[in-house]
Amino acid sequence: VLLRCGVTPPGPTTLHCVDALGIDWVIDDRVDTAIRYTTFGRTPAVQVVLDHTKVSDAAVLGDLKAAVSVIPQTRRCIGLGDTGTNPSAPARPASPTAAPTATPRRG
Repeated sequence: VLLRCGVTPPGPTTLHCVDALGIDWVIDDRVDTAIRYTTFGRTPAVQVVLDHTKVSDAAVLGDLKAAVSVIPQTRRCIGLGDTGTNPSAPARPASPTAAPTATPRRG
């Protein structure tokens, strides 16, 4: 697990975004075998890079909840239904590595 604090917050994105235990995370799984989670709507952002085959995503994100929660959230991930687009269009499937309580959303 690699933790980076003070990274540049992501702007609007088409990458998958989930609410895990009340923290919005943008998920970038295009990084080799690792998955990169970056907080969404918090400045500064926190970034976690982990290999979910070696460590539980849910455990890591859960352990970070208290620390990340002290950074005020100014924006939330929005769902497809919140964008005014066609709600019957197929949504991007939830990441199999997201925390079990995650709610899929877009950044």
